[in-house]
Amino acid sequence: SSPENKCESVTGLVQDAGTLCDHCGEYADADETHGTADGQIICEGCYDNYYFYCEDTDEIYHVDDMHVTHDGRNICTQQYNDYYFTCDDTGDIYPNSEKFTTHDGRDICREQFLDHYFTCDECGEIFPTEQWNSCEVSHSIRCDDCHEKHAIKIEDETHEQEAA
Repeated sequence: SSPENKCESVTGLVQDAGTLCDHCGEYADADETHGTADGQIICEGCYDNYYFYCEDTDEIYHVDDMHVTHDGRNICTQQYNDYYFTCDDTGDIYPNSEKFTTHDGRDICREQFLDHYFTCDECGEIFPTEQWNSCEVSHSIRCDDCHEKHAIKIEDETHEQEAA
């Protein structure tokens, strides 16, 4: 009648009950259990249905902590918070090493930057390609604001030269 023992028949033999699953409260054979990152012991069934393996930490976490990266890797919330970001354009998760921040504070991935953005040669900020302005004289690329300021400066210089 001890909780550490289980009876499967009335032959009088006592067997070890196994390991108690902290998630479902059922007993399982010790070789069919897993230890989680927070120290819980879970059975194989609970692992399959409610937990996942974080590929960055080599630990097991509850699915509430799971994030899936753009390339299909499963990571935990702590890894996401420390080393990843969500691309504002695609909604996908990327490593921080692929993050570009636009002039208006949006975080975008390298792929989006290469396909849809540019860096203004004048102010150094990142803008969507719709704001791309080329200057044939200086061979530079400017955002709309810098292009307009440059045009006003050139116009003012021209007026000054004409007046002189």
